[in-house]
Amino acid sequence: MPDGRNTILFYSAADDPAPWRTALEAELPEAAFHVFPDIPAQARVTTAIVWSPPEGFFTPFTDLRLIVNLGAGVDSLLRQTDLPDVPIIRLSDPGMVAMMTSYVLFAVIRYARDIDKFEAPVPQVGSYMVRIMPGLSMNIWSSGSSSSSMAR
Repeated sequence: MPDGRNTILFYSAADDPAPWRTALEAELPEAAFHVFPDIPAQARVTTAIVWSPPEGFFTPFTDLRLIVNLGAGVDSLLRQTDLPDVPIIRLSDPGMVAMMTSYVLFAVIRYARDIDKFEAPVPQVGSYMVRIMPGLSMNIWSSGSSSSSMAR
């Protein structure tokens, strides 16, 4: 028998739930906070805070009303075959934008300079000249906060 309380369920193999528990229990004392897989049988999970949950994760949570994705990218979440028809919120903060911007910069320069050829497990025969990058430019095909920062 559900206890009538809203239950927040946390799942992430990469994130520590402790700061989330502390913050949410302070702001929402009426809600129960559980970390997957430790969920009481009577819990009525209404909110899931997740990062890359396994396939089938959402199936048992029939009272789910909101999913909070712990990262900017929701691609892996949207591939879930049991994703319920509820609102999905993704986190976005200045630290995440800076991290994504530096990652994109790294990836573009790595590609433009053929760094993968130097990292190959089998060295290439002969010498190899690194591409010079005068006037390197790239297009950003998005209008979100992360892509605005990357474009600058």
